[in-house]
Amino acid sequence: KDIFVIKTMGDALRNTGYKNIECAMSEIIDNSVQAGAKDIIVIVSEEFNPNTGRNNISEIAFLDNGSGMTYEEIEGCLGIGYSTRMDRKGMGRFGVGLPQASLYACPAVDVYSWQNGCENCKKVFLDINKIKSEEQTEIEDPITSEIPKKYQKYLKYKVVTADGNKEYDFTQHGTFV
Repeated sequence: KDIFVIKTMGDALRNTGYKNIECAMSEIIDNSVQAGAKDIIVIVSEEFNPNTGRNNISEIAFLDNGSGMTYEEIEGCLGIGYSTRMDRKGMGRFGVGLPQASLYACPAVDVYSWQNGCENCKKVFLDINKIKSEEQTEIEDPITSEIPKKYQKYLKYKVVTADGNKEYDFTQHGTFV
């Protein structure tokens, strides 16, 4: 018998480990901090729900200017148990944080990461619904990809405050979840 039943493992992961969405989100932010990010932007997208007459959160995205992932790191980042931090120091080391936190929040996650310029961005994904229908049975090799168009405006982002302007540049290295 298999150790894991892959078709139901996704739902099991989605329903364990986190008290609330804030704890899951902090796991992803912890990864950014661990990767040396000086700046992290959390982007929340809303969509109008005609059944309730209210806006609902449709996507949550995280953009950082950390070191970005090597090909090997992005290749394994959504695998359960994959970790580059096996020492006893630092925040994450068990290899469940990114996939489990992401899947707690939603049934699908895309991870984009780049070093040496965002034109070198690589992408991997995990989709619980595709796993259930047996369309996705493994994490595919990273592909070269831009982050989605609607988020590209954040790669160079300017915030105007009472104290002056702050400009953020995520184009050289970073990760987008």
